[in-house]
Order: sequence, then C-alpha cells, then structure tokens
Amino acid sequence: MSGSLQSGSGNRTLLETARQLAPALGADVVLFEGLKEIPPFEPGDPEDAPAPVIEWRRALAASDAVLVASPEYGFSLPGTLKNAVDWVIGSGELERKAVALTASVNIAGRGKRGLKALADTLHAVSARIVGPGPIVRGPHFEEEVGALIAALVREVRAPAQAPMHGMGFVRPSGLAEAWIAAFNRGDADALAAMYAEDGAIETFESNAPRTVRGRPAIRAALAQHFVEGAPPRTIAGLFEDGEQAIVEWRNEHGSRGAAFFRVKRSEIVLERRYRA
Repeated sequence: MSGSLQSGSGNRTLLETARQLAPALGADVVLFEGLKEIPPFEPGDPEDAPAPVIEWRRALAASDAVLVASPEYGFSLPGTLKNAVDWVIGSGELERKAVALTASVNIAGRGKRGLKALADTLHAVSARIVGPGPIVRGPHFEEEVGALIAALVREVRAPAQAPMHGMGFVRPSGLAEAWIAAFNRGDADALAAMYAEDGAIETFESNAPRTVRGRPAIRAALAQHFVEGAPPRTIAGLFEDGEQAIVEWRNEHGSRGAAFFRVKRSEIVLERRYRA
C-alpha cells in the first residue's frame, strides 16, 4: 500500500515497479486501494467496524507480508496511514507480520523520519520490519526495489529468530536505552544478550584501541568492568540514524563518553565506545 493518496505519486510508482518485479522473485504484489475510504479511528467493538475497515483487515489477514511505500509529512508519517494502522492494532492483523518499509525519494537522506515514525507505530504490534529505508529514484531504482522484495520474501520463508534479550524487535534507540538501564543495574547477562553472537565492542580511550568480539567474551569483559566498579550513567543525548543509535552519557564523577551502536535484527553487531 501507498501512504500517499495521489494516484501518480512516486510511491505508487514504486509499488507498481514492485508488482512487475515480484513474480520473478517468487511473490505476487496486490495493491490495496482503500486507504482513503477508512474513517477516523475510534475504539469500539471490532465486530462493529465500518465496512472499509473490515476490507482493510481482510486484506491484511490474507497477505503473507506487507509492503508500504510512504512519503514523509511534517517529519512524520501521513495521518491517513497512521489512522489505518490504529484500526488494526487491537484486532491483530498486523501482529508479528513481516512489513517492508520504504519511500520513493529524489534525494538521498529524505524520508527517513517518516519511516522511523511508521516503524515506531508498528512496534506496537511487534511487526517484523524489513527494509533499508528510502529508495532514490535513479539508475538503480528497479534494482533496489527488487532487492527489497527479495528480502521480504526471505523473511516470510525463513523468519528471523527473536533476539536473545527478550525485548522483541526494537528500534536501535530503544535498545540503547535498555543497554543503559541494564548497565546501571550491573547486569552483565542482560547486556551480553543484547549483542549478536559474533558482535564486537571497540573501545577508544587515551591508550591504544581495544576490541572484544563474541558474546561470551563481551559478557566476561562487562562482568569484570562491574567488579572494578562502574558508576551509573545518565543519558545526556540519544540519537538514531537508520541502523545506528548514538548515546552520549555522563556519570556522577563528571566523566563523559559516547557509544555508537550498530544494530541489525535488534541486536548490537558493533559498539564503538569513546570516553573522555
């Protein structure tokens, strides 16, 4: 479905391109045309939902996955799209569904905040988010659309296992916040579970850089850190950009530092630490 109601929008063109490419990739793309017919959301008995909402729910229930191409409005997602998602949060048609998110843009870097807002909303139903982000209209447009469809097909056929940390599929910034909370509890087990099995920590201080790789080694290093005494940290700044979360922290002794978390499938694959 397109988050834009304009029939000739770039996002509609992206979906038409996906529909043409999909059969060769083992899928069929069916366009949902009823977004503009869905009335404003109001809580109530699911059995009493308006006819356009029932049509929307049936379309989702009948699909193996969902592909959304949506523009960014006011640094967020379009209201009509948010409204449609609100109608199915309680009824469950999107629960744990594989959902690919993208946007057709003319310049690299645009559309990211809109997709982030949409992903944040979809986390309410634990949707399995697929997609690297917006796709720039240009010579590689069809190639990137095809790659997105292929990734969505792979996710449907072989769903990724839920992360070890037990929080489900969370945004990089949410994982970073959970990391600080576990650090302040001195919980090395919970921290280690946030890293991929072959994840790594690179530490850059006044001395030579050090690297710890692999979940067991990371757990041991963190446990030793707590033995040596590690004061709680307060988040001074938290930023997210695509697959990366950046945390600026300080502690009660006046020390400051920053950590860059690169996240895939809601696991930290690389952390870079900098300390003043």
